Amino acid sequence: MTLAEYLENAPEFKDSIAVQPLRAKVLLAMARRMDAAQERLTRADFHDFVRLAKEIAELGSWLGRTQDLPSQSQIENSFKANVAAGWPLGLAFDYRDLQRKKSRGRPMKNRNLALQALDLKETRPRYSWMQIAILLCPCEKKHDPTCKERIRQQALMLRKTLAALGV
Repeated sequence: MTLAEYLENAPEFKDSIAVQPLRAKVLLAMARRMDAAQERLTRADFHDFVRLAKEIAELGSWLGRTQDLPSQSQIENSFKANVAAGWPLGLAFDYRDLQRKKSRGRPMKNRNLALQALDLKETRPRYSWMQIAILLCPCEKKHDPTCKERIRQQALMLRKTLAALGV
């Protein structure tokens, strides 16, 4: 059974589709890519494996807060485990280097907020962006059009990213 099949059959996942349909789509898209990445690794198609790994990371970045870079000891342990699992040495080194690399550009913040906003917009289409901002915005001030616009822009960026990934 693949990860995607397991997820689709899990009762908790079926329940979450009604409440957070977009989050469920993102999770399922990640699971399908993980299944495909495992298959590519088995066939030694490393180029496609790396592409899928990047897509998995992109989708995952919308689900929760970003984490700090792993420590040097975590990277070393991961490298040793990958080599012990039979990864080709070149791929293990590439993955190690990828773990050390900081993301380019502005740090990702509130991506999960954009996902929640789009979920709300999908389940309650009559809500305005201002109503969604009032419900979700984490700022301490009285919510104004700036809050609304920030959430709306992030949600539109998420929609564009998901369309580019075919989700």
